[in-house]
Amino acid sequence: MKQGRHIIGYTVVFTGLLFALYLMMVLFATLPNAAIQNNMRSSAKYFINADSYAFSEDGLFRNITDNYADQIWTNIGWHMGYGNPFVSVLDTKYYDSDQHDTAVGLHLAVTQEQEANVKYSRYWHGTASVIRFLHLFTNIRGIKRIGMLCLVLLIVKTLRVLCRSGYWDLSLCLLVSLFGIQIGNLRLSAEYLPSFLVCFGLCPAFLRAEKKGDFHLNTVAIVSGTLTAFFDFLTTETVAILIPLILIVAVRSKECRLGSPRQVLRMLLGCGICWLAAYVGTFSVKWIAVSVTTGENHILAALDSFGNRVNGVITVEETMRYAGPLMAIGANFSVLFEGNGLTEFRQATAHLTAFMLAGFLIYRLYRVRKKRHPGTGFLLFLGGVVFLRFGILANHSYMHAFFTYRALASTILAVLSAMVINLQQNRGRLES
Repeated sequence: MKQGRHIIGYTVVFTGLLFALYLMMVLFATLPNAAIQNNMRSSAKYFINADSYAFSEDGLFRNITDNYADQIWTNIGWHMGYGNPFVSVLDTKYYDSDQHDTAVGLHLAVTQEQEANVKYSRYWHGTASVIRFLHLFTNIRGIKRIGMLCLVLLIVKTLRVLCRSGYWDLSLCLLVSLFGIQIGNLRLSAEYLPSFLVCFGLCPAFLRAEKKGDFHLNTVAIVSGTLTAFFDFLTTETVAILIPLILIVAVRSKECRLGSPRQVLRMLLGCGICWLAAYVGTFSVKWIAVSVTTGENHILAALDSFGNRVNGVITVEETMRYAGPLMAIGANFSVLFEGNGLTEFRQATAHLTAFMLAGFLIYRLYRVRKKRHPGTGFLLFLGGVVFLRFGILANHSYMHAFFTYRALASTILAVLSAMVINLQQNRGRLES
């Protein structure tokens, strides 16, 4: 009976939140294009003068600015203003020029009001609607600054929650993990921001909910999965659930209330299943809704695209091949360790070995506990989930390693947190 009430509660939260987000998109779509046209033109001009994938002077892949994705989002946001807003936010489209240049297409769309000619409805494009709204006040460069400022404030709030409870060590681990993946580079593209905004927007809620029981914790996980699918562009979606769970396990470990292995596993699986169900459910609702609205089967097209993300063809050193899990994982470590390409596996292996050796020496020299803390295995398990994602979406993880590598923030945090709970005596309690 109790479990049935919980399922009903989860369903109500998911349905209510997704419907509210949909109405938000409709509201933003009702804004007249004339009200945002000047700032849209400014954004279009910026994109015309920028490379689709802009490298920094050092040529490092981790410093690439993905203007291409931002062009598409801005283009979609503009075309949400055409037709019935209840339909336009579902049947999302953009205009691509004859030269197949999205920057030129956006410029022609906002200056000559060219009609959309490319369908892109497999995502919700929630961020595109926000980009549309923010063009009332600024252009795409200003929007990226606003997004980065919001992210910094949310990270500070999470750090404040940890530090106020005496967990300065976990705060330091979190900071190191974020600096390790060049958190400052999220300012380069609007595409890079949503999953981290969801993560740190909900981290304090996760840390409060875990004290109130599994139902509250699972509810926050459902909110996280829904928001991630709604706003993210398939970038680093796992951080939205893994970083909060890693912090929860670390906090419980330090407070000596982790529970039995069965209890911990039940908590992690419960949150993971709720998050994944909300994530997949959000996509499924979009595919069904747009199929019903347009009378076209968008589900098969979405599944076909997913298949390409899993096992599509890639080019490696001018050779066509399929990206496997090892290639995908190697590419992400190549980018993490300052590679100028996706196949600098020797350099990545050397850096990774040095990192692991340093960690092992610190652990052996300074550990307090005679036996390994029981939370260690769970933290490392959570940190390893990222590799599962890389392996399942091997093609996507290889081709887009210049931003998917940032999901390794969870892995770094997990390893550092595992060291902390073994190096220091447990103390302190998180305030409710």
